[in-house]
Amino acid sequence: RHGLNTGRSTRKWGAILNEVLKHSHREDGSLKGGPDVINGKDFGARGDGVSDDTEAIQKAIDAGNEVYFPSGIYRLTKRIELKANMTLRGANRIATTLRNESNDTCLYATSGLKGSRHITIQDIFIEDGFPSRTAGHGIHIDGEESGAVVSIDRVIINGHVDGIRLHAVFISSLKEIRVNDPEQDAFSFYGLCTSTSLISTYANASRRHGY
Repeated sequence: RHGLNTGRSTRKWGAILNEVLKHSHREDGSLKGGPDVINGKDFGARGDGVSDDTEAIQKAIDAGNEVYFPSGIYRLTKRIELKANMTLRGANRIATTLRNESNDTCLYATSGLKGSRHITIQDIFIEDGFPSRTAGHGIHIDGEESGAVVSIDRVIINGHVDGIRLHAVFISSLKEIRVNDPEQDAFSFYGLCTSTSLISTYANASRRHGY
């Protein structure tokens, strides 16, 4: 007599699935970086709101062109320098927080430093964690002489001098962005910004200008 031992089959396939998940996920359930996507936690970022994640985040950005940060609060004590042709994204703009505890810009790129051509920033919350701020923006991209193309989507920025500051950016697209309580301007564009698109962007309680 032949029959199906469904219990044994279920246990077998369950064990295989657990082994697959163990290789593709961390103990906290977050997804490891794939061959084309770097996960910041693979470089030592903890996102626990206590550890200084500055060095780990910079190493992750220096290592690849697409960097992902799972949910968490990542403390920064120096500015993070972006590079040409890269994407930086979080889980969503509430779950992934970059807490800037330096009196400097949070995310920065310039043609004279590491290049700022083709930069995408998505799904993050940039929190101002420095009391009595006198300098530093949420995002500052200086595209002078590089023909920078910038896309910023689904981002919230609290505080800072300017929320987003773009200089001489050839093409920029800003979508679903909210800047709250900046010291000066929520959105600042200067130099030759050839083509700028703003969709569902909000400036709240700017002390100088919204745009």
